[in-house]
Amino acid sequence: MSLDGKIRKWTLRHVLAAICIYFAVLILLRFLWAARLGVITILLGVLIGMTLARGVDFLERWHIPRPAGAPLLMLALLLVLCAVACVLEPTVADQIVQIRDKLPAAIEKLETQLNHRMFPNDPGKLQRTVSAQMGTFSKMLFPFLANSFAAVAALAIIVFLSMYVAVQSRKYRAGLIHLIPPRARDGAVPVLDGLGRLMQKWLTARVLAMFIVGILKGTGLWLLGVPAPIALGVIAGLTDFIPFFGPIFAGALAATIALLISPGKALAVIGLSILVQQLEGHLIIPLIMRGRLDVPPLISIIMITTLGIVIGLPGMLIGEPLSAAALFLVRHLYVNPIEGREPGAITTPDRRAAAAG
Repeated sequence: MSLDGKIRKWTLRHVLAAICIYFAVLILLRFLWAARLGVITILLGVLIGMTLARGVDFLERWHIPRPAGAPLLMLALLLVLCAVACVLEPTVADQIVQIRDKLPAAIEKLETQLNHRMFPNDPGKLQRTVSAQMGTFSKMLFPFLANSFAAVAALAIIVFLSMYVAVQSRKYRAGLIHLIPPRARDGAVPVLDGLGRLMQKWLTARVLAMFIVGILKGTGLWLLGVPAPIALGVIAGLTDFIPFFGPIFAGALAATIALLISPGKALAVIGLSILVQQLEGHLIIPLIMRGRLDVPPLISIIMITTLGIVIGLPGMLIGEPLSAAALFLVRHLYVNPIEGREPGAITTPDRRAAAAG
């Protein structure tokens, strides 16, 4: 066969391969879109199960079998959450009613000031625009709440799936290792273990940070004399699970309520929100994780926004861990080999500086 024939054959083979890959990716994306809520539920269950496995390992060292340790830990966690809910429920419920009663007046006051500056010839335009956008926003973020049974079923699946993962975490790890070609296992196994530890640390840090942020925010609002500080603190803690967007929502809600007192009080609340988020990002999370997550904020924002638009609130919940996992894999499977390091090598700032020197 001539050289031109070989080139044409080689080109045709690669073109056909590219077309097959393209359609395979389209089919995969279509499947993920159709099963998006199921995929999110499974990911959350696996993530919680990986974190729960650390506690199961600890109980196993005290001669408590894994099939008993995982349900005991889950039951203890649920009991703690129920106890906290029972203690806070009366106060939070009363303060939620206060927020519901005060929020329309605060929004009206804010709209009046903004309308006067933005739409002096059409005073109701801002209110109509905000109402329309909020309706679309709610449908986008909370489609799963339209079916209460589906929401309860998803929570039940997450609970049971996390327990199964925690009980048989070693078996699943061994199964994943067997899927890796033998010649690549020496480099891939440390990466796999490192990724698991990263996800465990992330979830632990995020949950603890939610409690700390809720306490700090509620205490600060109480000291500032803002109405319903406990309820606003609970909202700040819960929404803190979604980086960037959750704190913005909680801070805007608290500032709007504080606006009823005075514009200065609203500015003080905004300052408190910024201070708490700076403490979380530069002190609380690094201390809990013993290091930074090392994910550029821009990448997290893009991932959270994209998944929020495509999937809704469940997508926003997993945006940050997916960003961290993707960057971790790129760093250890692509960047390290290029720079002459082993795929599973961990590079710290000190080692980078030493390598550069």
